[in-house]
Amino acid sequence: MSTIATPYPQTSADGIDRVGVASASAVMLPIICALFLLSFTFSFDADGSPLAGLDPYVSFAKLLTRCGVLALLTGQCLILLLRPTGLQRLSLFIPLIGFVLFALLSTAWSPLKQTTLFQAISTASLVALSASFALSCRNLKDASSVLASVSFLLCGLLAAFIVLRFAVPSFAVATRAGTGLFHATNTAATAAIAILLVLSCRMNFGWGWSRWLLPPVTVLGIAVLILSVNRLSLGLTAAIGIILICAKLDRILLSFVVLATVVAGAVLLAVDPGFELLRAVGGDLFQFASRDQGINELSEFSGREEMWEVVWASYLQSPIIGHGYFVTSADGVLEVWYQEGNFTAHNLLLQALASVGLIGTGLFVAGVLLPMSVAGWKLCETPSGRTLLMALLPFGAWYLGWGLLNESVLGPLQPESVVFFALLGIAVGLAFQRVPYSHNVQRPAARIQIGGQL
Repeated sequence: MSTIATPYPQTSADGIDRVGVASASAVMLPIICALFLLSFTFSFDADGSPLAGLDPYVSFAKLLTRCGVLALLTGQCLILLLRPTGLQRLSLFIPLIGFVLFALLSTAWSPLKQTTLFQAISTASLVALSASFALSCRNLKDASSVLASVSFLLCGLLAAFIVLRFAVPSFAVATRAGTGLFHATNTAATAAIAILLVLSCRMNFGWGWSRWLLPPVTVLGIAVLILSVNRLSLGLTAAIGIILICAKLDRILLSFVVLATVVAGAVLLAVDPGFELLRAVGGDLFQFASRDQGINELSEFSGREEMWEVVWASYLQSPIIGHGYFVTSADGVLEVWYQEGNFTAHNLLLQALASVGLIGTGLFVAGVLLPMSVAGWKLCETPSGRTLLMALLPFGAWYLGWGLLNESVLGPLQPESVVFFALLGIAVGLAFQRVPYSHNVQRPAARIQIGGQL
């Protein structure tokens, strides 16, 4: 058993855990809102979709959901400001709030005003979600409730992806022809986040729900990653997952793993001295990973260099204020890859620069770094805080790689963006604890022993 801090004594004179009850009830609203945001991220506007006619209604439902979430969570944040350290917590979100206001203001000069306004409202709902978690999440029990709820829903989404992929081919789930949540990029990101979320919780905290949720999430997540054929997400998830597991392995067990790998290599060399099998398997793997692209295309990041050049040239046309939030060109249309449209930049900083210019980018960078740095500094002061920090580091690595080479949290509202802002809020919330935490929350041993349970 372990202890972690919470802001006040847990029981009153009559023995009732009033603070614990208040904390649990406060964190329920952002949990419900997060689940709504996670659920309303799909669309039906793909060519040939039998429900394409419903897409305008779905878009309207998404707008109402996000406006409702924004209103509810803003009201809750104003109420929770009265709590001890409430103002300190919310002050860390001032740059992000400024970014949202600037994004809303950019509607005035955006060539796609409806798009800019809708996406700015979506981002505002995410910032409100993060601030709400920062104000209401007071201990590891709250954090476990948040992450368990999100993980269960993500597991359900992964199962739905697989069913829809084969049961309703017209939805084009996990393919490049899919739209919204069903696009291969988004299904791959959802799978990666689900795997890392449950794995990190299991390895660092040993929560019961993570123990039995890990196998189905891993199996479903790997299946979705393979179906999506997204090399970046697959590579990042595999690398971070292996590092996370090895970091928790007992040294003796790790030695056995290394020894088994060496023995397997020796057996392979003896059975296949000419490496014929290895070359055959390697060729199939390369064909899968390359998606039939040539060496020149792969060296140019699958066309990303062309995209970056076009978006950079567009940014230089309006470097101070950009073209409007979520818009990367002066007229709302970019021509790249022999197609025309309002494409995202496939790079976090470039997307911010082109859409909201230097002003908006500065606000966004400050808005992310300020709460991250303050929370990280405070969490390092306690052993339990350092455990939480270690649990969050894999996500930092994944979001960095994903944001620089693919979509980002400044793209359309997707599960990975909801999880990002939820984790940011949880980190800030737990960083401001002050006295010992008395709820029974199990943490595993620092290392996984031989014969122990993962």
